[in-house]
Amino acid sequence: MNLVSRATNILTNPKTEWPRAAAEPASARELLVGYALPLALIPAILSVLFGLLFASMLGPYAGAGIVYLLVTAALGLVLGLVVLYVMSLIANALAPNFGGVSNPNGALKLLVYSGTAVWVASIFSIIPVLGFLVVIAGYVYAAYLLYLGSTSVMQVPADRAGGYTAVVILIWIGLWIVVGLVIGLITAALFLGAAVTGGAGYMLR
Repeated sequence: MNLVSRATNILTNPKTEWPRAAAEPASARELLVGYALPLALIPAILSVLFGLLFASMLGPYAGAGIVYLLVTAALGLVLGLVVLYVMSLIANALAPNFGGVSNPNGALKLLVYSGTAVWVASIFSIIPVLGFLVVIAGYVYAAYLLYLGSTSVMQVPADRAGGYTAVVILIWIGLWIVVGLVIGLITAALFLGAAVTGGAGYMLR
């Protein structure tokens, strides 16, 4: 599996690429570490770089801002991959209820390759307004990829693929809300701790 060719083909010619992806062997490690991780690093790195532009404006609390950025990016990256794997288990369990088959590896392929659109679209997130629209389009296209892939990879009948896709996406959103709250609580605690320490050190100079 070549990352660049797979990402390019799944985005530009998904109807042909999905059957090819479904037929080829790919371990969970190859899918998560070899494919998802490099692409998921794109929004993580961009969020840190973009945030660093404003960290210097925090004065004595700049250190706290940098800690917040790094921790948020790291947690988002790790938990994002965890959610991806958990969602593959859920998608696999749901497939038979929609006329599909149980295929754990196939479900992971479905979730990982569908996410390509979001990761690639995140490259444009640094562009004001336009970047936001591109990212939204990336999410919409990811849903379309999931819809197309469900028939090839999980063998969900075409007339039930829409329902299957909708349920998977709703659960995925719910999981991300929970993860977002967890990340927010952890980073807020770290930020406040670092800010108090940094502020106290600044006052003692």
